[in-house]
Amino acid sequence: MLNLFKKNKRELLKFNWQVISTGIQFTAPSDNLSLTEYANNVSPDAYHVQAQWILLKELLDNGQAELSDIGIHIPFEEVCCLEFVEQELLGLPEPYPFEIEINSFSMLNQPEFQYHYQFLKPDGKPLHPERIGCILCLTEEWAYLLTHDQFALLEELDAFNAREVEDKNFEANLIEFAKIKGLAKETRSVLDRYLNQEEVVTPKTVRLRLRESGDSVEIIPDAADIDS
Repeated sequence: MLNLFKKNKRELLKFNWQVISTGIQFTAPSDNLSLTEYANNVSPDAYHVQAQWILLKELLDNGQAELSDIGIHIPFEEVCCLEFVEQELLGLPEPYPFEIEINSFSMLNQPEFQYHYQFLKPDGKPLHPERIGCILCLTEEWAYLLTHDQFALLEELDAFNAREVEDKNFEANLIEFAKIKGLAKETRSVLDRYLNQEEVVTPKTVRLRLRESGDSVEIIPDAADIDS
């Protein structure tokens, strides 16, 4: 369990947070009190921790967090959906500001096909963080927070790479690639040349239109929001 909370000498009254395998866990600064006990006894003029507690209670009320004897647990998928001001209030890392590069291994029609990805600095050189959910940990005091779309993209890539070989037939690979490429565009991730030139369309519904053409009938496929 990695503790990434960095104390600020000017503001000591903040909830601690730790990265665990399933999300972020918030605890009281005092080891002698539970989080709720600490929050109920904190001074009214401790404005920052009061604001943090209001937000944490709101997340609990909305079902976005869970309360336990240890503290409050927020799953990764909820952490990266928080507004920037909410992430900042809770003392979470800054959003990851650089590019994600995605490379292919083998071809989409091969069962051994996989995706390799890395995180790039502005000069194009790779960073080497440890990814724990939506948190990229470089050191104990240096981390970044993935956006919701970045997190979703990396989860899709890891899930695909973890598939058994027999589940990587050509059709399944194409369908998953369409989703991954869409997320890559949303996050402005960099695809290698092979992945960038491949285009796969997977409409949810396809209609067949009939049109007379002389003595025959033309059958024209029509998919919503897709150029014919």
